[in-house]
Amino acid sequence: MEGLSVLIHDEEKSGGICGLSIAKGEPPITHLFFTNDCLLFCRANSLKDNTLKATLEEFSLASGQEINYNKSSLQFSRNVDNFTKDVVSEIMGTCVGNQKSSYLGLPYLIGRRKYEILRIIKGKIMGRIKS
Repeated sequence: MEGLSVLIHDEEKSGGICGLSIAKGEPPITHLFFTNDCLLFCRANSLKDNTLKATLEEFSLASGQEINYNKSSLQFSRNVDNFTKDVVSEIMGTCVGNQKSSYLGLPYLIGRRKYEILRIIKGKIMGRIKS
């Protein structure tokens, strides 16, 4: 995974991939790695997504690890139109995930529902503390 991280950083430096900033003035995030999973963050743009797909294929060839596109999904912000979603989905070879999808029990997209989501998380933590 270290190799994939280097490839992604190199593409970001050269302008091939643009990460996403979570707040104005903050550095962009391109990826987060977990045990057997990877979350990638990129602008929904066919040129950038072609670069991301090529980077993933380069990683697969070099490492021998296969990416399971059947288990993968794409998430888009509300600002992305349906045509762009379809084009990006076709380029990446995976489907668009459900807006209510979650990862490790937390929703992929929080958006403006921060209070509601954080209240649910707080309730789960408080329940574990009490038990």
